[in-house]
Amino acid sequence: MRSITLFLFAALVCVPSSARAQQLPGNPNSGTVTVSTSMVNTLSPYTNRTGGTIQILSSGTLTNSSTLTTDGMLNNSGTLTNQNYLTILNNGTLNNSGTLNNMGDGTLTNLGDLRNLAGGTLNNDNQINNIYGGF
Repeated sequence: MRSITLFLFAALVCVPSSARAQQLPGNPNSGTVTVSTSMVNTLSPYTNRTGGTIQILSSGTLTNSSTLTTDGMLNNSGTLTNQNYLTILNNGTLNNSGTLNNMGDGTLTNLGDLRNLAGGTLNNDNQINNIYGGF
């Protein structure tokens, strides 16, 4: 029985890191990043440049726990959770047809174009600043 317990413990300790959420790749991004599983942003800042696209698929989850700035496209069909700073700059667009959560200490600032499309849900527990962009 003891050897079975030790084996199970060792197997759990050796779970590959891919089982956990991975860092959003490509900072700064000027290409296309597709999120189809669970990803996080812990970089301050993570920059999605003009011409860059972050595509969150219906199967994908992106959690921003730091600073994410987009001057490109951010398309959410899955789940996007902001827990810190998410800023849409002048040339930026956030299209939400999934679930957008602005939670905890999250501040969402829109200077560009924030679109909550058909089927999209926006949950806000903190602050949304719509400066001079569309909403």
